[in-house]
Amino acid sequence: VMVSCSDGPVLKPIEKDLVEIKMVSSVTPGTRAAIESDDSGLLKTGPINVHFDRAADAATAEWSTATTLVEATLDASGDITFASAQYYNVDETKNSHLFGYYAGTEITPSSGKLTVPITNGDLDVLYTKIPVSGNKTTVGALQPVFDHALAWVKIQIKGDAAASAIWGDVTKITIKDVAKNVEITLGASASIA
Repeated sequence: VMVSCSDGPVLKPIEKDLVEIKMVSSVTPGTRAAIESDDSGLLKTGPINVHFDRAADAATAEWSTATTLVEATLDASGDITFASAQYYNVDETKNSHLFGYYAGTEITPSSGKLTVPITNGDLDVLYTKIPVSGNKTTVGALQPVFDHALAWVKIQIKGDAAASAIWGDVTKITIKDVAKNVEITLGASASIA
């Protein structure tokens, strides 16, 4: 047995101990969504840039504290490629927890919430209702499922001569209480307000 102590720099994990996090995803089909997917959950159009908030590696995720933003690309085949490789913690008792979203731009969570400003009906907000977790013993790719969080209000009005006679000329329609933001609360099961 050989034992030694040192007050030198902390050594990095040996490369062979690092296990890269791999992901294959799907997008829940939405009706009239800006980002469309087929019945199997694969994108109908080219790749989109998605983001993942990564909680500190631990047995369970703590989303109300600071998270690390990780950029990635989701392609039409469902593969997710991180801008910089992500690895599981070398301590297999610590899970890596990732919450994915697409909001057209990078958003920093605050107090465990993502707030996405809604400026027009062209933005499709996607998010993973259930964050994905795993550790270095995880077999295969993590499989996050992105759901649509935004359904823009679309009104189609039809009338006939009888309606016109009763209502006259309709010059304005106002919809009240339409949200100006989509707020996603991160957690074991994400929720939308």
